[in-house]
This record gives sequence, structure tokens and C-alpha cells, in this order.
Amino acid sequence: MEQKMTFEQKYPELVEMSRIPDLTDTEKQMIENVKILHGRYPFFPKQKPVECLNLIMKREWAEKIVSGEKKIEWRDYSQHYHQRLIDDKTQEFLNQHPDDDLLHIVEPTAVRPVKRIHFHNYNNTWTLDVKCKGNDLVTVNKIGLKIMQDVYHTHDVDEDYEIARKNGGKFYPTYFFFVLGEILDRKNI
Repeated sequence: MEQKMTFEQKYPELVEMSRIPDLTDTEKQMIENVKILHGRYPFFPKQKPVECLNLIMKREWAEKIVSGEKKIEWRDYSQHYHQRLIDDKTQEFLNQHPDDDLLHIVEPTAVRPVKRIHFHNYNNTWTLDVKCKGNDLVTVNKIGLKIMQDVYHTHDVDEDYEIARKNGGKFYPTYFFFVLGEILDRKNI
């Protein structure tokens, strides 16, 4: 039987965050929401992190990461990436509680957090390791577009939104996205 963990044991990063003296009201509310959910669901299966995600990339895009021009990496929502990035236990739990609005606000997806990304070409003549500051799924509809523009300050998917809208809005594309941080290591690039 799974042993119940205290909030402090299960969410040490939020405990640390709560000690910051100038938290915003939004950050305070987020921590409080997680505490409420932990009380409701002490056995909620947290997504297992991905320590290092290997991704193949064209050199030109890697060079844009190095120059600081490219700050977000995108991958289509496909079965291949679903298998690598969705935590099945968390997804099953979310599916079992479809009416819990707070649960779906705090944990809207079962996307596994990625710590770093190892970009490379097919024959590994160059490599680039980058810290991942955050990652998730986004459907590029009106709401998703606004989130990407307002929260992540990117217009990378504006054209995708316009194409979908002009086609009647029956299908809006969904992507995994990765917010890129500091360069950790690089070879031949």
C-alpha cells in the first residue's frame, strides 16, 4: 500500500517557494490550491519528471537557440511524443475526476516536467544541452493563442491559429512546447 506523504514531503519546491517574502497573490493562491488538493487527494500521482529529453533538430534552429533568438521549442502532439511525455497514472487519475474543477485548474494535463533537453542532429556531429524552464501542451485556439502571447511572449503559433480560423475553426493544432533556459553544454555549435 502506498504511504501517505505530507504536503512538505510531496511538494518541497512549493514549500521553498512559499518562503519567498514577495510572492504575488497568484503564486500564493496556486500554493494554497495545491494544499487543498493534497488534502483531498493525498495519493494524487505526480507526473514523473523527464531528466533529459533527446530531440533531433536542424542545426539552423539550434543556432537560433544559441544566439538567444529561439526561446521555445515546439513538437506536434503525436503518439510518439504522447508516449514520452504523458504520465499515464496522472492521466488516469484526471480522467477519474472530470468534475473536480480545482483539480483541473491546478493539474490541467498529465504532461511530465522536462528538466533538460539534449538537442542533436541524426549523426550527432553537434549537440546542444539546454535547461527546460517549463513545458506543457497547448491547443492553438483563441485561448491557447492568448496564453502563448501574454504569458510566454511568443507569436510562433499566430499563423497556425489564423490558418485554423480561416478553415472554419473545426480543428486547431495542439503542440507540446518547451520553454528554453540556459545552455548547459554544447559541442560543435
